[in-house]
Order: sequence, then C-alpha cells, then structure tokens
Amino acid sequence: MKNKKGFEFGFGWIFAIFVGGVIIFLAIYAVTNLVKTERQGQDVASAKEFGILLTPVETSLETGKLAPPIIFPSKSRIYNICEREGNFGVQRLSVSSSLGIGEQFQQPDISTPFYNKYFFSPSVIEGKTFYAFSKPLNMPFKVADMVYIFGSENYCFVSPPGEVEDELGRIMVNKNISISANDCPVESIKVCFGNSEPKCSILVSFDSGTPEKGIVTKNKQNMVYEGYALMYSAIFSDPELYECQIERLMKRASSLALIYKQKSVVVSARTDGCGSALGENFANYAQIASEINQSKSLDSITFNVENLREANDALSCKMF
Repeated sequence: MKNKKGFEFGFGWIFAIFVGGVIIFLAIYAVTNLVKTERQGQDVASAKEFGILLTPVETSLETGKLAPPIIFPSKSRIYNICEREGNFGVQRLSVSSSLGIGEQFQQPDISTPFYNKYFFSPSVIEGKTFYAFSKPLNMPFKVADMVYIFGSENYCFVSPPGEVEDELGRIMVNKNISISANDCPVESIKVCFGNSEPKCSILVSFDSGTPEKGIVTKNKQNMVYEGYALMYSAIFSDPELYECQIERLMKRASSLALIYKQKSVVVSARTDGCGSALGENFANYAQIASEINQSKSLDSITFNVENLREANDALSCKMF
C-alpha cells in the first residue's frame, strides 16, 4: 500500500510539473510573439519617421546641408534597399530595434517605400545616433537631392581636394583630415584621394586630373562618378546600392528633360524676345539618360549635359 501511494503521489507531482511547464512555455511563447509583433509595429513607424525627418535636409537652393542628429531610443539597425522596377524605381527603408528581449535584431518583414528619395549609405547601418547631409545633383538642371546617411563610424579623408575638405569640414561629423593613411585613427574608414595606400579602405581616382570626375573603388568594385554629389554617393554607399540609384536618377533625369522640352515649346512661341530653341537638346538628353542603368555609362551623357548648360546660359530667359 505504501509503495502504491508513493507511486500515486510521485505521478501527481510529475503531472503537475509537466502541466506547469507547458503553461509557462505557452506564456513565454505568447509574450515573445506579442513583443515581436509590437517591435515590428514600432520599427515600421520608426522607418517612416526616419525618412520624414530627413526631408528638411533636402537642399532647395543650398549647395549642401547637414541634418540634426537622429537619435533612436535604443540601438537600432537601418536597412537601406534600392529597387529598380517601376517608372522611377523605389527607395525602401526598414528599421530593426534592440529591446533586450527575444532576438537582439529581428529581420524586418515590412519596409517603408519612398519613390522620390535617394538615400546613400551601407545596406545596413547600426547604432543609436545617425547623421545625414545632402547635396543636390545638377546635370545640368537639378535632378534630385542626394542624402548621405552614416552612423558613429569615424571617417578619415586622406589628401582630399581643397573644395571637398572645406565642404566636409562644414557639414560632416566624425571625420578626420590627414595627408597619409598612416596618420588616420586605427579604426577609421580611410578614404584616399588621388593616391592609393595599403591602409586605404576607399580610393577616389581622378579622371584627367580633375577631382569632379573619376572612379571610386570600394570593396574591389569601381563606381564612376560625375561631380561631387555622386562622388559622395559612391563613398558612403555600397556599390550595389549606388548602381541601382544611378539607374533611378537617370530615369528621373530623362522625365525631367521631357518636361523641360515641353516648356521649351511653350516659351519658343512667346513674342517678347524670351524664346527658346532647346527642344531638340532636351529630347536627345532624355533619350540617352533613359538608357543609362550603370555608372560606367555616365560619360555617354556628359556632352549633352555641357551642351544644355552652355545653351541655357546663352538664353535671356533661363530654362532652369
């Protein structure tokens, strides 16, 4: 009898422990999923707010502008995605925040689309405080604002051109200027201009001696740039994202050229001496720009850019 009672007593405890364990497991599972869902909602809202907060950094008539630091409540990751599909492609941002429960960073399932924004950064940026500055892309009319995003990384610019040094000194934080990569902080991202050194992380090579045109080499990949706006774009972004953005920008430039073409037709009909005969110039520009889907093809539009700039400067009533 004692053994039988002992067996019944032991089984009851085992059963209770088993049921209790199941209940605790289900409770933890429910809480984890609730937290995951809540985190996802907060992260989607954060991505949208992040994109909105960058709107004031767009330059209008300014040559460059620095945004106030954007500070997240906790350490976060920003995912920057560029897609080529559609009339103008799309820029997508998603955020994954660390809340101290569950996975430190969960892979975001939802991203926020921006159809008229051009953000340049690594595909994933991690930190709590993020910085951004912008510069307009003029080819020769304004195509869009380039917005450069970076975290707490320390950049060291080795022998930059004077104009670049002055501009970076005015609009960028977490930077050093040096004449040699050996003099840069050990953990810094070393951007070398003109001459390559073993410690260089990124190399900017000039074309025909002018810093406003050349190649940025990063992760063993070459990115062609025309003008400082695209040079910064190549420096601060991953090569894949840069090439995608080039195609998006050229689609936008092509459409803008067609709008200017229609404006030229209207202006040419005026009788007050403020005529324009640039319709064909804009049409040629639009055709070439629409065919550019990678940076190495940018030189195909250089002649048209300069031609339009000179023709516009000669007009008494400017088209742009």
